[in-house]
Amino acid sequence: MDGKNKLMETYMPDKASRKEKVVVGLSGGLDSMVTAYLLKIQRYDLIGVTIAPSLDDYPKDQTTLFSCGISEIKIEALSNFCQQLGIPHHVVRIPREFREIVLERWISKKASGDVPDQCWFCHHLRMESLHAQMKALGAKRVATGHYAKIANQDAQGLTFVQTSNDETHDQSVLLSRLPQEILKDLMLPLSDLQKKEVLKLAENFGVNGNDHGAMPFECFPENEDTIAYLETKLPHRFRKEGIVLNGTGERVMEHEGIHRFRHGTQVMQTSGRIPLLLARYITSERKMILHPESWFQRTRIVLRSCLIPPETPWAVPFRGILERKKTKHEAWFYPKSLNSCVVEFDSPVNMMEGEVLSVLKKKGKNSRILLSGCACFIDEEIIEGDSHAKVDYAREF
Repeated sequence: MDGKNKLMETYMPDKASRKEKVVVGLSGGLDSMVTAYLLKIQRYDLIGVTIAPSLDDYPKDQTTLFSCGISEIKIEALSNFCQQLGIPHHVVRIPREFREIVLERWISKKASGDVPDQCWFCHHLRMESLHAQMKALGAKRVATGHYAKIANQDAQGLTFVQTSNDETHDQSVLLSRLPQEILKDLMLPLSDLQKKEVLKLAENFGVNGNDHGAMPFECFPENEDTIAYLETKLPHRFRKEGIVLNGTGERVMEHEGIHRFRHGTQVMQTSGRIPLLLARYITSERKMILHPESWFQRTRIVLRSCLIPPETPWAVPFRGILERKKTKHEAWFYPKSLNSCVVEFDSPVNMMEGEVLSVLKKKGKNSRILLSGCACFIDEEIIEGDSHAKVDYAREF
């Protein structure tokens, strides 16, 4: 199907639909602006809405602290863009919600030395705020520039998320954790397009926007501004120095506070120049545990705190595809109690403990997202010469 036919067949409204208002989320990125342009061409009654997370206690340029923030210059550019399209533009500022739901969680994760997961909560907050604006403005649908697909199952009235036509830029994993209330009202005009097609459309439309968004979970970079801000927010007991141990428990150095390090990054090298990475942190003792990269290679893990969409198989073991940072790994999944499952990979996979990972039904486009959960390592111990799984049930499950 060529680009013209894709545009003609994607969300082309009938006369009744054209009378219904649609809220389009405008983040300042190129994808959301092309989305708005496409819907305007298709004659939808559009309302542009920008959700602006911000910090009410940070006087400097906030984009240096968290790169996914929206500056006043970007907001002004979006207002001008909406004026050119002939649609209204609403800016919703959510400093309190952003602080309570996203920022405080990020600070807590930094204090405990865990892998940050604030992106899931930030995305949920933005989509929830966008959906609330849809209701407040009397609109019927909300449209975004995500690369993903929405599939409806009429018999049960359920809505599912599937992968898009662009595997490199696919964002279905983020959407899969949204509640049904939001998913059923969601429109994704870019679902059948690839990034290269969107870039070509932007060129044809004369749309200029930022095409370099923050990488997931790297929105708070490890720079001096971030560290200085953390030191104003963290209680003193979490900013104290401590000791650094290697995997065998040997003391190798001291640290000046866990907030200065990121889980999974190199802290030092061995005498043989083997990099040692931050693997775990014992908060009560302020101990950083380092391991070589091989320690992060896992053939078995536990996924805990799983979010399981309707009709995902959960009574018997099943085959699936675990996705991590756009790479896909075949595995067996063994459902357990308390929304957890044991995962056995066909070959070792490099990952970090605490990451939120997703499971797909198959590789490629149009694949349903089966579940997502938090990775927890299964260590092993030797008992009478045999290897046995060593599971801390309080932590893993």
